[in-house]
Amino acid sequence: MAAPTLPLTSRVSQSSRKTRSNRILAVQFGQGFGQFAKDGPNSQFDKWNLSFENLTSSERSTINTFYETVGSDVWFTWTANGDSSSKKWRIDKDSFQETPISGNLYTISFSITQQFDLGT
Repeated sequence: MAAPTLPLTSRVSQSSRKTRSNRILAVQFGQGFGQFAKDGPNSQFDKWNLSFENLTSSERSTINTFYETVGSDVWFTWTANGDSSSKKWRIDKDSFQETPISGNLYTISFSITQQFDLGT
């Protein structure tokens, strides 16, 4: 079965933000000394706060169906703005938000974190 793909990528808002993070192991010794090391081969990863603004009822339904399909436990693919290839992502727990704007227009936002597996 093919991996799900983020729908409505052309509707990702310009207000969406990317954060690059590093996982490190840290040990603090006395007198301000410490030692730091990368936590595994994929210690650097990206996070995005995605926002879809001024969605119609139909577009809102598409995003909600996607969220119901993947939830926070199934990864999906998406090519982020500025990336040359798609990566694997997962929606962060408790990050999905929907806001009615006016009439039949909505804003939906959620956070996603880059995922890795043995094949990456």
